[in-house]
Amino acid sequence: MSVPELQAGDRVVVLASLIRGSALVAGAASGGITAWLATHRIGTTALYVVGGTIIGYIVGLLASRLASPVAQGTVVVIRVGWGSLPRTLGGGLCASIPASAAVSLLCAVALGADMLQGLWPSLGAGIALGIAFALLSSLT
Repeated sequence: MSVPELQAGDRVVVLASLIRGSALVAGAASGGITAWLATHRIGTTALYVVGGTIIGYIVGLLASRLASPVAQGTVVVIRVGWGSLPRTLGGGLCASIPASAAVSLLCAVALGADMLQGLWPSLGAGIALGIAFALLSSLT
């Protein structure tokens, strides 16, 4: 079965943007989860949400370059629809899971907390957010 060519006006998903966005949001969520479980202070939690966002963006930037390597000035696009779901799921999860793990572990080290205390909830949030980003980008 051949895939029809893209036409003007077709709705598409830019894979690199999906990857960066899911990592950024997963990093923010993981920073907040880990900081809240370790300290139960809103100010500290807000600070770690900002830090998690920055780390998540960096992880997403690296993941997008590894997952969709392209020549300078080009991007990988996927047509919106059910057929794009496997690619968007892979893209969303390949960034949100590492971002969640990295942010959670770095926050735990910075706070002097138990490393596993926030890791499992953060990974769960990262998986849920990666799937949500993939579904929303593929089907809307």
